[in-house]
Amino acid sequence: MEVYESPETLSFVVEVSEGDIVSIPALYYHPVFFAFQFEGDTMIHFIVHGKQDTVGVMVADVAKDQKLTGWNMESDETLDAVARDDIPLSHKIAMKHTSAGEKVIKYNVPIGNAIGDIPPGRHVHTHNLKSARW
Repeated sequence: MEVYESPETLSFVVEVSEGDIVSIPALYYHPVFFAFQFEGDTMIHFIVHGKQDTVGVMVADVAKDQKLTGWNMESDETLDAVARDDIPLSHKIAMKHTSAGEKVIKYNVPIGNAIGDIPPGRHVHTHNLKSARW
């Protein structure tokens, strides 16, 4: 696999082989990454960063009721989920039930509190998450 990084902050990947894991920064200072694992026809739809995380990050747009495959970066586990909402690229998906007021965990640290109950597979964003930052 070869990776070319341009001065315009985008990376381009060529000669990707089956079994390769590829991360491509979407924007230079943006935490969103497109990650694809090529194993036959399997596509990774979301990434969970830590073992304790209650959310994953979408690396593709997904539709309600779509069956999803994810990857936990820390444990190197393959995960399965079903999207209960349309979820856009870079938004979060609930990996477990989170009750109202309970902490939402990403990178093994709290990133905020659930505004209401969030069942597994639901879209997690500003409509149901109060950020710990403000």
